[in-house]
Amino acid sequence: DGCVVTSILHESIHGLFFVHLAVALHITIRHGERNFESISKNKQVQGTVLEAGR
Repeated sequence: DGCVVTSILHESIHGLFFVHLAVALHITIRHGERNFESISKNKQVQGTVLEAGR
C-alpha cells in the first residue's frame, strides 16, 4: 500500500529531523558551556554600557 510507504517515509524523515535537532542542541550546549563565562562577561559589559548610556 502506497499510504504505508509514505507514512514510513514521513516518520523516518521526522525521526531524522529530531536526531539532527538533538545533535545540534547537544553541540550548542557543549559549545555554550565553554563560552558561557565570556558571554556573561559581555552581558555585564553591555549592561554597564546601557546603564552609563542612561
